[in-house]
Amino acid sequence: NIQSSRDFYVKSVTYCPENLLWKVWMGGARTELNFDNIDTARKLLKRALKEVPPKMKAMVLLECCRLEEYANEIDKAREILNKAKKYTKHEWKVFLESVLLEMRSNNMERAIQEAQKALLIHTGTGRLWAVMIQLK
Repeated sequence: NIQSSRDFYVKSVTYCPENLLWKVWMGGARTELNFDNIDTARKLLKRALKEVPPKMKAMVLLECCRLEEYANEIDKAREILNKAKKYTKHEWKVFLESVLLEMRSNNMERAIQEAQKALLIHTGTGRLWAVMIQLK
């Protein structure tokens, strides 16, 4: 049940090294989302964003995007991805997620545009080329 999960997360917070707390918040957000507690999941992801090391920020931003997509807030998911592409330009997975979000939203023209922009930055990324070929 959810209360047992929450109790374990509280214990995890007390024992977890400070530099890894963001992972506990992210795990808690996933658990809350599994029980459709979207607002609680958002709060936990915001906390994770505050504590995540810069190198791992893209991972939390992707999780935020997926939460918004799950909540059917597609524009909000796009906004998060645009922010992620600005601040974590080195992460090709963020760019791929932008393409995939558009594909899942059945917006193929926009997906192609996203793929083209992504390939300008990440020219050697096979997964981006594969999705571009799939779209064409």
